Amino acid sequence: NTERGLNMLIKDSKGKYELKVDTERSIVYEKNMGLWNNEDIYRFHNDYLVKIIPLLKGREWFKCTDLREYELSDITEEITDHATWCVQNKLFGAIIIVQNEPVEMQMNVSVLYSGMIYSPIAFSDVEEAEKWLDSHWI
Repeated sequence: NTERGLNMLIKDSKGKYELKVDTERSIVYEKNMGLWNNEDIYRFHNDYLVKIIPLLKGREWFKCTDLREYELSDITEEITDHATWCVQNKLFGAIIIVQNEPVEMQMNVSVLYSGMIYSPIAFSDVEEAEKWLDSHWI
């Protein structure tokens, strides 16, 4: 249940993403939407830097990203930089909810060299992703 320990919701000013943080379980839920450019990934990364990482208080964390409304965007290098930074800030692993093979491939390529312990595990629906999180994470 994603609402359990939810204590922050961040909505992007341009409507490209929503971030929800469950501090109790150290899970960040992302919902990414539309076509992104460098300015979008900059805002996204900055929200992590300023708002999310301080909430996690130095603990290992997991990311659950809903990419069903995200469009393949020319930001693979920037996603790689963000993923690597997340790993340096104790990201343990990620789940992606995706129904588009090119998007799934972009995410897998983006984390290839990030050092992530659990590379993105892909699911096609939220319920399956939640079941996995409940059985594999705190």
